[in-house]
Amino acid sequence: MKKTQHFIMIVSALMLCCIFLFSACISTPAKTDKAEAQKQDGVLRIDVLREKKQTERYEYSAELPRFPDYPKLSAVVRDIHDKRFADFDRESAANFKTSANGSHSFFINWEAADLTDSIISIKIETYEFIGGANGINSIDVINWLPAKNKRIMTADLPAYFGLKYSQQEWLETLSRNTRDILENKLNKAKDASVSKFITGGTEPLAENFKNITVSGNNITVWFDKYQAAPGSAGILSASINIKDLQ
Repeated sequence: MKKTQHFIMIVSALMLCCIFLFSACISTPAKTDKAEAQKQDGVLRIDVLREKKQTERYEYSAELPRFPDYPKLSAVVRDIHDKRFADFDRESAANFKTSANGSHSFFINWEAADLTDSIISIKIETYEFIGGANGINSIDVINWLPAKNKRIMTADLPAYFGLKYSQQEWLETLSRNTRDILENKLNKAKDASVSKFITGGTEPLAENFKNITVSGNNITVWFDKYQAAPGSAGILSASINIKDLQ
């Protein structure tokens, strides 16, 4: 009898353990919004918006980021698109009336240099063709500080890196370094005409250095087509490590 009671007690204990384990396995976890979980994990949320269309007059393709946690940044991206497309649409319509050339194109896409808690740095490139021999490439760079939820420009970069430059000193430093890089990249033959082109495009002027992406301690200066070299060179860039600035 005692053995039977002991056996029943053991079986009952095992059943209770099984019930507990089974309950633990099927218990419903706390509801956590996926977006909030990503934000808690330090992951930057990005929605990539893609659109294509074909009209009688032009072909259109766009791929641009939207940042749900930074609507002001998303608005800046959209504003760049809207201004670029408005200019293209106006000129395309004017040319189409006279040439009836329906092969116009507008393409806009983006590339990330840095997507961190310190800085969001992206490059937006636009290609427009409204007739003629060549299309037009344009660059727009956005550097955004997530902590302050604001955009910074070329003049703000020394402070971001903890450098003590005046605005003019910063431009002169960029001018000197990028000029050397482009000379080594494009003009090993020391052609005077090429040097003249490079010098003009790298003068220490704010307009020449409006597009700079940031990636860690590296910056990349982007030059528009025809800015610092003949059009055949396309869009040029010069990358510099902040520690190597002369």
